[in-house]
Amino acid sequence: MTAASIASSRETDGAENRVVMYGDSGYVGHSGVFVKYLQDGYVHIYGKSRSENYQWKKLADFTLEPGNYSLTGLTNVPENTVQLQLDYPDGESYTWYFLWDKDIRFTLNESKEAELYVRIFPGVEVNATARPAVYREK
Repeated sequence: MTAASIASSRETDGAENRVVMYGDSGYVGHSGVFVKYLQDGYVHIYGKSRSENYQWKKLADFTLEPGNYSLTGLTNVPENTVQLQLDYPDGESYTWYFLWDKDIRFTLNESKEAELYVRIFPGVEVNATARPAVYREK
């Protein structure tokens, strides 16, 4: 897989985006919803889900060092349609964050290998543009 977006800095304060996406456009699982990579780190997520189950497409994996972070990049979408999902192993289970409207802030006390996905709900129609980002707060 090739990286489609170069990690960029947040305009307001220069915080670095930790997400460098794979760049492989394609369907989200077996849902019928398509993710198309656009310029400047954006993705267009569109189509009608034919699935009766949640479906995922991995956008990136990366390391997060200890610190304070924010997950951002998807707003103004109806709840229970499409989300960005960040997860990382936490002991014997996982910690998940789901973004569909407001930025999410979280703190890590140790380094974690994180993964970022697009998550599609069953039977929904989606037409959204996102610019997934995980910023380490200063």
